[in-house]
Amino acid sequence: MLLRLQAQLFGMDESKLFVIGIIIGVVVSILILIKMYANGPSCEIRRFLHGKYVLITGANSGIGKETAYELARRGAYVIMACRDIEKGKKAGAEIKRKVPSADIVIKHLDLASKASIDRFVYEFREVYSRLDILINNAATGFSRERETTEDGFELAFGTNHLGHFYLTSKLMSLLEDSSPSRVINVSSKIAFTAKMNWDDLQSERNYNLAEAYNQSKLANILHAKELARRYEFPNVRTCSVHPGVSLTELSSISFRNFWVKIFYYPLYPILWLITKSVNKAAQTTVHCALIEHIALSSGGIYQDCRQVYLKDCEAEDPVAGRRLWKESLRLLGLPDDEPDLEP
Repeated sequence: MLLRLQAQLFGMDESKLFVIGIIIGVVVSILILIKMYANGPSCEIRRFLHGKYVLITGANSGIGKETAYELARRGAYVIMACRDIEKGKKAGAEIKRKVPSADIVIKHLDLASKASIDRFVYEFREVYSRLDILINNAATGFSRERETTEDGFELAFGTNHLGHFYLTSKLMSLLEDSSPSRVINVSSKIAFTAKMNWDDLQSERNYNLAEAYNQSKLANILHAKELARRYEFPNVRTCSVHPGVSLTELSSISFRNFWVKIFYYPLYPILWLITKSVNKAAQTTVHCALIEHIALSSGGIYQDCRQVYLKDCEAEDPVAGRRLWKESLRLLGLPDDEPDLEP
């Protein structure tokens, strides 16, 4: 009866309308399956973090905010370290609306400034006597022109790697005292094929947006691996994660790049279909925060809530990790008191 009425309404016979309905149904089903595949798996670990202190950098938006939400609703005490304190407060308020019982604290931290990191760590240690999970999530560097941090480092390398390297080194003793604890570096799959430009780490002679950003993400992985190799803490484990491409990452680029913006908005429906939602992009970080300590592979790389193994890439090169470590210490003016370890 309904089909007959619809056929009369659209002025076509019932068989044609039926075929059109089938085609539409198939197309919608295919689109749903594509989106489900693009989103990837969700963290299936049913574990709470009551009494655990979690510090997340870049937590005022995107994957950082979703990670804060996911861990807060599991009972963790979450410190959201944000460069923009007002955006951080809005993000914290949004999480509190979703999870009224959430323990959320907003702190100012600019990873592009050693002085800001020093102030943050001093104030952090004045208030907190433990840190169970450090999530180095913040990222920047989507600029067509070379920019520098307050301390003169190229923006992507100086913020995404050196800022987190410096912060982690300042908090490592607290992580040791709070063990079992862990450090999670949020990297990107683009690091799997990236190369360190050892002759021009700061992109002073030749700046390329993509190469500078990709190098900083590779540095995140090498940092985690060398941290695991150098100290071999049995009770402080490190890992790096590839969260997956989400629209927050792409939109960050679009607002900085005119030509990307031109293509971004017309292609938004397709991009939405083939990229992860922000919540889904946070799931691998959540997985690495929740997995049992003994099951977390120290120095491992995680993607789609599982460990991945790479071959023939610089991300797995222990020599590159050791070289980056020493160069980072030199650039930051930190002493190298630890002995070298053979790869």
